[in-house]
Amino acid sequence: MAFAAPHINLLVVGRSIVGIGCGIAVVVVPNYLNEVAPPERKGSIGVLNQLGIVTGILLGQTSSLLLGTGDTWKFVFLISSAIALLHFVLSAKAVESPVWLAGLAGSEQAGESESTRLLDEEATANGERIAQGQTPPKTILGVFRSPLTRKGLRIVILTQIVQQASGINAVLYYSTDILGNILHGKAGYVALMITAVNFVMTFPPLWLIDRIGRRPLLLSS
Repeated sequence: MAFAAPHINLLVVGRSIVGIGCGIAVVVVPNYLNEVAPPERKGSIGVLNQLGIVTGILLGQTSSLLLGTGDTWKFVFLISSAIALLHFVLSAKAVESPVWLAGLAGSEQAGESESTRLLDEEATANGERIAQGQTPPKTILGVFRSPLTRKGLRIVILTQIVQQASGINAVLYYSTDILGNILHGKAGYVALMITAVNFVMTFPPLWLIDRIGRRPLLLSS
């Protein structure tokens, strides 16, 4: 995207690829972290993913504010590319999650001590569900129908709808345009301040989520 300008078609292709990558990451990363995290630290480790996201947004807005004029705006894309490349290289160090290994019948990798402990917990929970005549859903339609997941799914959908309806995306993504006609030359700094608040407020739940629980945090927010 940095070298494609001013060819709009190549910028669209680049944005599409970025969107596909972000869409996959939004689903895969939280699930992976949930599967590899110790039970007593799942909440905090899950929040670390959000911390990474808001850190990226803050870095992106800061670099845009400093480099977004003249021809230097291309460096914003190059900075993002460098971080993505580093992420790609380091991802080779990632291990398969115990839950995924549990799906590989007879896999020798699942014999490691930590993996075995987590697998035993998962097997016990599944055993209790099966004993009660309940089995985890295996299809998307099953997630909507199963009593195991139906209530949680309703909570997630309602939370996401309320989050979108609150207008937070408009504040984060369009504050510069909204305030541009009022605060001439200062709108970018206000947008950066909003993102900075978003960044700072990720730290309290990082410390609180495994101490006071998710429900009190959700209700207070």
